[in-house]
Amino acid sequence: REITLPDGSHVEVNGNTLFTVRFNPWQRNLSLKTGEVFFDVRHDVDRPFEIKAHNGWIRVLGTRFHVRNLRGLVSVDVESGRVKVCSGPDRSTGLSQGLFRDERIITDGQGVDYGRAGQAGRIRQAELDRVSAWRQGKIVFRSMRLDSVLKELEHHYGVRIRVMDKEIKEKH
Repeated sequence: REITLPDGSHVEVNGNTLFTVRFNPWQRNLSLKTGEVFFDVRHDVDRPFEIKAHNGWIRVLGTRFHVRNLRGLVSVDVESGRVKVCSGPDRSTGLSQGLFRDERIITDGQGVDYGRAGQAGRIRQAELDRVSAWRQGKIVFRSMRLDSVLKELEHHYGVRIRVMDKEIKEKH
């Protein structure tokens, strides 16, 4: 689903995604509870665009990027521009308080992940063809364990898949 936000920014929303938007004259905040969204953010130097996901915040410094919040893992992949990822807040205060353990600035073709505990991983090469495949109605898997593939299919189709043999679930 494609949505134009009140500030003119565009978002593409994947299925089973839940988020809230709160804009006011001095800030633009979005809280991503679960799911994945591709953002094309309209530049506004007077109103920062920030996304809360688990124990972290993402501040837009550029324009086009993908955020995924599934099963306790938040992944941010930048198509173009720059994004600041802040994770591990001491309390739920937002970016303005500066109470984060980890901060990363990622640019074109880069990505970073963080979990519920908030510790960000190393900056990695973005896998934009894989993480954005849903935007073209596709799902891409590469060198993944079968149990991870099945979790992705469960999310995408809203079903539950059970495999009783542990050995099969661990195969790539």
